[in-house]
Amino acid sequence: GRAAPLRVLAAIESATALLSLAHICSHPNVDALIFASEDYCADVGITRTRSTLELLYARSKIVTYASAHQLDAIDMVCIDFKDQDRLMEEAQNGAGMGFTGKQAIHPAQVEPIIEAFCPSEETVEFAREIVAGFEQHCELGKGAFEVRGKMIDLPMYKWAKRILVRAAPAS
Repeated sequence: GRAAPLRVLAAIESATALLSLAHICSHPNVDALIFASEDYCADVGITRTRSTLELLYARSKIVTYASAHQLDAIDMVCIDFKDQDRLMEEAQNGAGMGFTGKQAIHPAQVEPIIEAFCPSEETVEFAREIVAGFEQHCELGKGAFEVRGKMIDLPMYKWAKRILVRAAPAS
């Protein structure tokens, strides 16, 4: 028998790669997009700053294409590998942007990255309330409703379901 197909983690490390995301994502063996930020900065001529705002377009585009093609999106490495505060800041920012993981270049980075990408218990509980309420309202044939002062409809339900999927491995 034939071996299982090779799974590919595609490194997006240049302007050309960023502009080729549709083609890259359409390959059936691609499982994830990895943002190779340092290579990308060198290619484009970007100077990195602590805020990472200069990388917002590239990071957003990678997350969007990965999501549209049901792929994982792995965020850039934190090159200040001894600065745990900066690592946590970057990891939380990446998780908030929709990345599903982050590269680590030092063993000390692994646990903070896991922590940043796991939703808080408060967020998980909020997501559970949304899912339960949405499903209950659907059974009753009702539309939007309120949870904790927020209007809940289908997009919020989808967000909550994604949060619960992300939280599942942690529980």
